[in-house]
Amino acid sequence: MYKTKNRAIIIVAFVVILILSIVMYDVYSDSLTSNSEDYVQTVSVAGGTAADFTMTDETGQEVKLSDFEDAPVVLHFWTSWCNFCIDELPYFQSAFHEYGEEIQFLMVNAVASERESEDGKNFINESEYTFPVYYEMNGEAKTLYGLCGFPATVFIDKDGKIIQMKLSEMSEEELYSNLDRLLKDE
Repeated sequence: MYKTKNRAIIIVAFVVILILSIVMYDVYSDSLTSNSEDYVQTVSVAGGTAADFTMTDETGQEVKLSDFEDAPVVLHFWTSWCNFCIDELPYFQSAFHEYGEEIQFLMVNAVASERESEDGKNFINESEYTFPVYYEMNGEAKTLYGLCGFPATVFIDKDGKIIQMKLSEMSEEELYSNLDRLLKDE
């Protein structure tokens, strides 16, 4: 009888743990999988004003987003360890060459460890990218724009209004479509 009671307790405990595991997996699986439908989304925030924040350029000079007023801006957040970022950076390089005179490209590495270790700068140099790179290391931009991962891109018109936000990887077609939209809004 003692063995039967212990077995029953073990079986009940196992079933409870199993049920809790299934519930926890169901609740948290979307936030753990960056490819989930809920995470990969485009959020339109037409008309919202772009939040100003301070970043530094490659020489360490402080620059504010508002320093680029009166011109359309592509604000792109990336890291060198993000495979999605690595995949789409060539699109931004091409777009910078094509639209660099008309649109300000702000390629922002918002990870303090990459600036401190110079991993981000080394990655850009080794990849031979020529677009302007900035660093924002105190987390202000990530908070202001509600970023929870990389890459993320914000398209801002010349009046400082957000035209579009993309909170995941972008195709080349999407990038160029949004660039054309920025120029049409001028």
